[in-house]
Amino acid sequence: MAQAQHGSAPDIAGQGVANPTSLILSAAGLLDWRGRRDGNEKLIQAARGIEVAIDKTLANPDTRTRTLAGWCGTADFARAVCGAMA
Repeated sequence: MAQAQHGSAPDIAGQGVANPTSLILSAAGLLDWRGRRDGNEKLIQAARGIEVAIDKTLANPDTRTRTLAGWCGTADFARAVCGAMA
């Protein structure tokens, strides 16, 4: 199970304003842990791909969330991360 370090943020649920970086990186951490535990290099590579995509997304001011002086909402940011993985 992966969970964002900051919790679920119920006060802003459904508003599309949360920064999903922590949750996405938690999922990457889970993939990395499972890959190392099971000796599955594909899971380890997937985790690294997610981390690299987050770095690329955060490096671009146009794809940052409002919490990082950008304009993206939660879904926009997530789409940008997915695009950076392609």
